[in-house]
Amino acid sequence: MLDACRLEVAPAQRKFVPPVAQSLAEVYVHPDVARPRLICDGEGGPEEFYLKLGYRKRGLTDDGEYLGDMDLTG
Repeated sequence: MLDACRLEVAPAQRKFVPPVAQSLAEVYVHPDVARPRLICDGEGGPEEFYLKLGYRKRGLTDDGEYLGDMDLTG
């Protein structure tokens, strides 16, 4: 866990991604709604990560990025 807490995102991403320690604190405070996830280079990237969780590709954004969804009814 300490190695994860030492990770930093690129400066341009900092406004979108909280530090790992903050994310872990949110999971501790809200375990019923927050789940920790960590994606590192060399592990297939975010697309493979989300597909393994059960997300499905549902189209593209105007920028060419995939949109995904997950069936939460069953």
